[in-house]
Amino acid sequence: MAEAPPNECAELDEAILEVNRRIAAPPKSLDQANDPAKLEAQLRDCVEQHRILLRELEAELELEKKNCEDHKESLQELHQIAQALITPPQRSVSDADASTLLRMIVTITEAAFTDKELCVQLRFLLEHLLNAIWDTPSHPYVSTKGYDPAVLAFVQRAGLTEAHPSDADIVRLVAFHEPMPDPFTMRPTLYK
Repeated sequence: MAEAPPNECAELDEAILEVNRRIAAPPKSLDQANDPAKLEAQLRDCVEQHRILLRELEAELELEKKNCEDHKESLQELHQIAQALITPPQRSVSDADASTLLRMIVTITEAAFTDKELCVQLRFLLEHLLNAIWDTPSHPYVSTKGYDPAVLAFVQRAGLTEAHPSDADIVRLVAFHEPMPDPFTMRPTLYK
């Protein structure tokens, strides 16, 4: 390896010394950063920015808490609706009540006529009318052939049945569950 000329070595030594001086000297930006007034102003700006951000975050947090509560209430309502749809409704009439109701119907129908045969016919007619509603709600009519005219007149006067508009020999049970629009008009029917 050939040795470098002396002036080149001196230049290299001088360059190395210059680099060492630059490394040893603190950077100008650090000298400016050590200015207490400037540091205090920067810290104040940072603290103010953090306060503003903190207020915004607190407002967002309150909004999210409110939304969370609303969602919890909605979820609870939906859960209650789902439970109501899944759970079969409680029957208001028990088997004991049904037998009591049947006894009451028998008692009432027995008081309608003095002749026992007419009372039995009345019960059969009412049973056929109820079955017709359950079996064919679109056409709940029952034939009146075979029933005594006194039984048919009784249910017609009592407002229990209504004749078919085109055939007087078939009747249907009046829909008592519908509200009456006017007490002076005829009872409305569901199956028209």
